[in-house]
Amino acid sequence: MQPSAPEQVYTWLRMEPSLTSAVLAKTEEELLGGLAALMRNKVEIENAVRRLAQVLTETGQAQKELERVRQQVRQAEDELATRMDEQQRVKEQLLESQALLRVRQEQAAEYRGVWTSLQADAERVRGELAQLHTQIRTPQPDPAAVAGMEERLAQVRTEVDSARQEKAALETEVRQLGEQRNRLSGEVADLRREVDERQAALQALKREMEGLNAQALTGRTVLESYAAQLRDAEAVATRADEKSIGLPLWFGQPLPPVAKSFDPYRLESEFFSDEPLDARVVTELVAKLPGLDGCLVVQNRGPVLASRLAEHYYEQLRVPNRDYSLLFGRLPNRRDDLRMPEGRVAIYQLENGFMAVTQADHIFMITTSGQPRLKPGMPHKLVTIARELAKMYLPQA
Repeated sequence: MQPSAPEQVYTWLRMEPSLTSAVLAKTEEELLGGLAALMRNKVEIENAVRRLAQVLTETGQAQKELERVRQQVRQAEDELATRMDEQQRVKEQLLESQALLRVRQEQAAEYRGVWTSLQADAERVRGELAQLHTQIRTPQPDPAAVAGMEERLAQVRTEVDSARQEKAALETEVRQLGEQRNRLSGEVADLRREVDERQAALQALKREMEGLNAQALTGRTVLESYAAQLRDAEAVATRADEKSIGLPLWFGQPLPPVAKSFDPYRLESEFFSDEPLDARVVTELVAKLPGLDGCLVVQNRGPVLASRLAEHYYEQLRVPNRDYSLLFGRLPNRRDDLRMPEGRVAIYQLENGFMAVTQADHIFMITTSGQPRLKPGMPHKLVTIARELAKMYLPQA
């Protein structure tokens, strides 16, 4: 019976101690080399992870800066629109003033004609008065003619005084209109300069935004190059991110009992309904309000009470420990944030629509719509409904 191959090798190594020492030394050298290579790989992976974290941080900062610049651009555009409206309003006032000035000028020309006519009448009366004086100096004056001439003279003097007063009033009004026209022209010039300055600032902001976009693009390129080499590090980072995403919505729990002290009158008044109300019925009615197309009601750190919300929104409502107050800081692209004594309403623009988060005490009401702004009076109505739900379902101990 012949020995197996391992037994032959063992016998052979035992017979040649020097060869055995050489083999062991070679094996130890290879193991040490492999261990050194493993340590180098570990150091490279750690350096790559740090570089990846730094790139992610820089990219996040660039995105925040880009969002700030976009906000400034939107504010500048709103301010520019306001200034353009004011300029248009001043132009309309200037046109009205010019039209009124033309009317006053026409009236002034008419009054000048009347004044010229009155002056001619005055000259004629002076001639008649001189003739009357001549007649008075004659031996036998006509008393009736003298009385008539004196009456005519008094009438002409009254007309002349009235015309002078009208002329003075008209000259004052013309002077005031001229001053108003000059003032409006100065305001228009100031508005034009301000519009030019706003446009220059807007162009500067656009250039700054383009530079930030270029930086963000460079950051993405570097990130893609690192991603190809560090798939394992990305997997570890992804698992860490998944732990910080939060817990999913908690469905399937029965509705808690309605508080005995709850008065449904205010909630019924909001919907003009006298049917029995609970969280499910309220959710149905809220989803049908003008401008809204979905609704979800959830207790803070607790279960979902009712939902008429599309399921693709559920993933965006994950928060650690189901503390839904964190939604105000985690959801992106906040468009509006209304804080009232009874509660809070914040509106966010998501990729698949607009979402409003309403909080009153321990109740959170999530509504969705296709419009960036709620209907007038709707934020206050949502806060009132959420507050009444908080009274209906008291927080669980």
